[in-house]
Amino acid sequence: MELFTLLGKLWQVLLRTVESIAIFMVRIILPPAKKFVKDEVVLITGSGHGLGRELALLFADLGATVVLWDIQKGSCERVAEEIEANGGRAFAYQCDVSDFLAVKEKAKLVRKEVGDVTILINNAGIGYVQPMLSLVSQQVKRTFEVNVFAHFWTIQQFLPKMLERKKGHLVAVSSAAGITGIPYMADYTASKHGVLGLMSSLREELYALDKEHCIRLTTICPVTFDSGFVKRPYSRFPTILPVLTVKEVAQGALDGILREKSIVTLPSWIGYFFNWFRIFPESVFLAFQRFVKHHPLPLMKT
Repeated sequence: MELFTLLGKLWQVLLRTVESIAIFMVRIILPPAKKFVKDEVVLITGSGHGLGRELALLFADLGATVVLWDIQKGSCERVAEEIEANGGRAFAYQCDVSDFLAVKEKAKLVRKEVGDVTILINNAGIGYVQPMLSLVSQQVKRTFEVNVFAHFWTIQQFLPKMLERKKGHLVAVSSAAGITGIPYMADYTASKHGVLGLMSSLREELYALDKEHCIRLTTICPVTFDSGFVKRPYSRFPTILPVLTVKEVAQGALDGILREKSIVTLPSWIGYFFNWFRIFPESVFLAFQRFVKHHPLPLMKT
């Protein structure tokens, strides 16, 4: 009896796999339609500059109400003024997202002054570009506080209402560094791996709760781009692996969010490369990876 039960479950898994592959192939040709975000409340952390700012401007242009969180009060206020000058609606709050109590306090204020957040974009991030042995404990701790722990604090504040309303979208800005290692950025790379792990685990929790269909999750994984995070960003082969502009990353991230994709790699072909090239022995994958990257420290030092 147990054998028949096991065979039945294996058959279900096989059918699910075939269905998923078929949908994947269709989506390559016919991507899902973009959803409308007019009147949605979109909260973006680290939105006073760089990618966060660009995403805020894009969502505001689509009619969303944008909530700006940044550790620098003046920065997010200037972005809010820019949005409002263009006819959009924005609310700016100073918040250190690594501080659990600060996140809890500001989340309560947002619910009171703006309303329930329907799209949460965890974008705030930091890192130190230096050799592993040069990192001090406070640097490593701070990287994880901002890049990983903050995701926990914000999700814990806004996910409950999304579950209650059976509608919501959680977005995490990770990095291509979260898929593969980058030299001289051990703290940053490890934290971005952590973000991928968090989102993967959360997806399984939502599936177990039968909420996966109403709470969407998207993880953004761009290569190095000119956000100002790394001075003089470098690519050994800029023709095939260009250093993207912050606007290009924002547009790609927005498209992935609106199409409710689970993982968005930028440029898109990077994701296919990482997935398919891993069928080769690890030594082959690593050799090719190192040939393409070739990141010398002097060119990446901030």
